[in-house]
Amino acid sequence: TTNIDGPKAHRRLIDEVGDPRCAVNLDPTNMVSLDRYFHTTELLDECFGLLGESILGCHAKDTFIEPDVQTLHIQEVCPGRGVMDYRAYLIHMSRMKRPRALFPEHLPADQYGEANGFIRKTAQAAGVRMYP
Repeated sequence: TTNIDGPKAHRRLIDEVGDPRCAVNLDPTNMVSLDRYFHTTELLDECFGLLGESILGCHAKDTFIEPDVQTLHIQEVCPGRGVMDYRAYLIHMSRMKRPRALFPEHLPADQYGEANGFIRKTAQAAGVRMYP
């Protein structure tokens, strides 16, 4: 939906602006297309490899292909209900020089607790420290 549709495009924009105040609010779900749908680990590796400390914050949502429709429809869903590799996402975030915020977004109000629970459970299983 945008020409800034992946980590390379984000990196190019940051480099072309050339100002250290230009940074990224990472939202990998917005970068998922059919060719990346089954490769979210690689997408996250590329995001953190190319953008690194230019990432100031992160969004938490997931991505899911609707299975029973004839035309491809990739839907945003609650973290844990899709294919985004949250283990890799959280591990990458934990390796940054300072903590970054991870904000769930675009969810029905009754799913924010589920999202937070999934993220905390995944972080614990991966050995990633979560800050209150």
